[in-house]
Amino acid sequence: MILIFGGAYQGKTNFVKEKYNINDEDIYSIEKFEIDKKNNTISLDNITNNDYKNIIEEERKRIILSKKCINHLENFTYNCIITNINPYEEFKKIEKYLFEDYIIISLDSSLGIVPIDALDRKIREEHSLLMQYIAKKAYEVIRVFLSIPQKIK
Repeated sequence: MILIFGGAYQGKTNFVKEKYNINDEDIYSIEKFEIDKKNNTISLDNITNNDYKNIIEEERKRIILSKKCINHLENFTYNCIITNINPYEEFKKIEKYLFEDYIIISLDSSLGIVPIDALDRKIREEHSLLMQYIAKKAYEVIRVFLSIPQKIK
C-alpha cells in the first residue's frame, strides 16, 4: 500500500494524480454518512438504512471494487465510529483485497486543536490509530504540505 496524508487542501489528490498517473475515475472518495437522528437512519448516496452493518458492508464493497485509490480515509473512520463499528477491524477486512500499489489518501488528524466534543475526540484518536497501522503496512508513506511531498517511508 501507499499512504498519502496531509492537512486539508494541501494538494494530496493532485499530487497522487501526477505522481501515479491516475485520473478521477481511478479514485473512490469516501463520503461521510448523512445522519438523521430523528428517524435513527443513516444514508450513503441513495441508500438509507437503519441497519448500520449492511450499509458499512456496502461501503466496504465500494472500497474493494474501486480501481486504484481511495480518498478521505478519515470519512471511513467517521462512518465506522458513528455506526459503532471498530474502524481498525473493519479495515482489516478490506485490506486483504487491496493490491500492493493501492493508494490511500487521508487527512492528517494529528494536527490542530484537540476537539472539545467527546465523539470528535474518539474519531480523531481512532483515525490516528488506523493511520499508524496503515503506515506500518505501507511500503511508501508520503506527507504532502503546501503541495510539496515529504517522503516519510
